[in-house]
Amino acid sequence: ARRVTPGIPAGRLRRDVWMWERAQIVRGLMALLGGDRRKRALFVAEHPDDVAPALADLFSQLDLIDVRSLGGVEAPVLDRVKAFTNGPHLFGGRMTVVTPEDVRPGAYDAIILPHNAAFRHGVCGLGPLIGRLRHALAVDGVMAAGGEIASTGVRRGERPDWSMAGRDGFARVLAENAGLLLVSDDFTGIQREDAALIGSQADADAGLPVLGVRRSGEVFWPATWFFRAMPYALVSSDIDTVLSDSILGSQIDTVTISDKSRLEAGVVLSPSGLGEGHVFFGPYLRLPAGNYLASIEVTPTAPESPPGVARLVAEAALGAEIVVQQTLEIDSVEWDRPALFELAFEVPQAWSVRGEARPCEIRLWSNGAVAFEVRVITLDRHADAPTAF
Repeated sequence: ARRVTPGIPAGRLRRDVWMWERAQIVRGLMALLGGDRRKRALFVAEHPDDVAPALADLFSQLDLIDVRSLGGVEAPVLDRVKAFTNGPHLFGGRMTVVTPEDVRPGAYDAIILPHNAAFRHGVCGLGPLIGRLRHALAVDGVMAAGGEIASTGVRRGERPDWSMAGRDGFARVLAENAGLLLVSDDFTGIQREDAALIGSQADADAGLPVLGVRRSGEVFWPATWFFRAMPYALVSSDIDTVLSDSILGSQIDTVTISDKSRLEAGVVLSPSGLGEGHVFFGPYLRLPAGNYLASIEVTPTAPESPPGVARLVAEAALGAEIVVQQTLEIDSVEWDRPALFELAFEVPQAWSVRGEARPCEIRLWSNGAVAFEVRVITLDRHADAPTAF
């Protein structure tokens, strides 16, 4: 197993996103907590994490909790290592796997939330997760959270740039609505020698030294942020709305384009003659409970369109369940203006981020008979009752 020695410079570590983030967390906690090892910490994990021993060296007690258990799901992965971590001969018994029932208000001087655990249920899933963890943080306690930044300040579906528009962006908005203070970004900087470590996700998965991951024409860099608990400050009741605001709106850059179409300058182009199939699908957003409206505007691309009957099917789904569907059949000769699909649906509490967190998908199917373009794909809150469910 890899072992991170507290205080080792990040430049001395294996250069990948996983190790970079954890090295910054260790270094930041050492700086902000002043090396006081009498403190207690909670490490929120998605799977057994071999940085835990290094963190255990920083505290008198390190508790580990599976992020899934905080959402009411059994956590077999960490259960499998419980015998290892709870062994009295290991780290003086300072590392223990705990359940949500063991997590008490104000019990922890530090809470560690790596990127993969923070975004397990997407951006909106941070609301219930941060809310629960915030109450477990002691007064003046520190929360370390992993994220990523994009050089142009854009978002890609469930992978937003934590800084959105720089230092006053997403991380600060999250802090203001979670009773936290964003205290430092001194540990988020990419060093000069890191700037050349850019590659694809496939390169990163192959174990190559990659820090900047290239996706959809953008480069995403790892980052860590540190927050302190603000005395008497509470988690805002609007936190779900605030977080969903960061992912709602236009989805044309977040959906997945199929082999039946292509994306050019923000427009989905679907030529004729490629056969039937989905034109696009996604972006699999996990949403707060409420009513939503997905809109898709489709325009024929004359004179490309040959004579024929276009058959288009637009759908919205929550997980495997199609919640609303609309079909358009129109002769290409008669199709001379944009067609607008409006898919109104409800996300019930049981399927929301405070329930099963079912991903929301918007998709468009075509029989391939007629060429068309899609300039509008949006997802927004909707005040009216859904038309179908």
